[in-house]
Amino acid sequence: MHLTIYSYIKPGTIHRFAPTHDCELLMEVGIVIVPHIFDAVERGFMVGHGEISIPSMRIGEIIADALREARIVTTKVPHDLVVASLITTSGISYALATYRKPSISNLRQAKIRILRGSTWQDAKSILRSFKAHCPMITSVLDELELSEGRIEYEKINLEDLFTILANRIKSYYYLLERSSEPLKVAEAFIEVYERTGNIQVAVVLAYLGLLEELHLPKDLHNQIKRIRSSKLSFREIGHELVKLDQEFRKRNYSFDYLLIPLFTGVLMGLTSYA
Repeated sequence: MHLTIYSYIKPGTIHRFAPTHDCELLMEVGIVIVPHIFDAVERGFMVGHGEISIPSMRIGEIIADALREARIVTTKVPHDLVVASLITTSGISYALATYRKPSISNLRQAKIRILRGSTWQDAKSILRSFKAHCPMITSVLDELELSEGRIEYEKINLEDLFTILANRIKSYYYLLERSSEPLKVAEAFIEVYERTGNIQVAVVLAYLGLLEELHLPKDLHNQIKRIRSSKLSFREIGHELVKLDQEFRKRNYSFDYLLIPLFTGVLMGLTSYA
């Protein structure tokens, strides 16, 4: 999470040089949910070793507890990043216990298996925590007609829940199997890191790859493409990133939702590379 949030200038989203305090708040959230990440990782290993089943992980309860802890730090709980952190890390530990050296595809599939193997009780725990600790999305939950009764009646698991949420909250789409963006981030991250040896540059260029796939005005798209394909020095790239970031903010663009595929992709890339 540190690499994703606190890395160098990522135009249009949160980074350590951004003119807001969002970066510091997200880092604090990352710290308070660490015990829950450890819990998710431990249970992922237990699933991989055959000690418990995926439904017995109770991943929903772990996520619900993490959301509660995050609420202590800020009223604007980054619910999608908290959810992604726990789902991704539990999937990674599951894959590490299953394969000697898991590939990016192995890591991705392990995460999907956890979503599909989850239960309606997991979804119910998370929904209850959303309503208690994430007031900024309560109207969305009502609009989507998401209730504990519906979850129990329709036996909605986490994959179902995130599919429904993705209709209004774009970041949840990137946790689903049909999203290829985290895989692309992981591959781009490894390619740049192997070529440059600079992990910060690898994160930023992987992020720019996500931006390049968006339907942006031609002038902005060309600027992104030029930065990605240029052979400028790190300092020169930094100057171009600052200009692009300022232009995005001037036009009121926000790509905070891209932190989800960036985080999951970078984490999968690092794990497969290790």
